[in-house]
Amino acid sequence: MKNKLKGVCFGEILFDVFPHQKKIGGAPLNAASRLSSLAVDIAVISGIGNDEDGN
Repeated sequence: MKNKLKGVCFGEILFDVFPHQKKIGGAPLNAASRLSSLAVDIAVISGIGNDEDGN
């Protein structure tokens, strides 16, 4: 039986602000999303800001 790959991405998760919408993003989240799509069991370590978006 082959072991499933596991990984951890850590760093800043943020909102990309566009004229008509906000989208969650940031390099750690984008990397985690891509690794997950490649069947890697992934975890994300980040923090929550003390601002409107963090609430």
